[in-house]
Amino acid sequence: MARTENIELTVICLIYRENRILLQNRVREDWKGYTLPGGHVEEGESIVDGEDWKVRIR
Repeated sequence: MARTENIELTVICLIYRENRILLQNRVREDWKGYTLPGGHVEEGESIVDGEDWKVRIR
């Protein structure tokens, strides 16, 4: 019997400039706290393109 797996691709990005690191402060109770910026990669989107877009809009 064949097994099907659902895979969800996500990315995070470490942005370091002038001795500083960019952090995102999540406010939702279920994911509250500081983290590196990132998010989901859409179907057909490359990892690099996905993170580049997410970083530029912030």
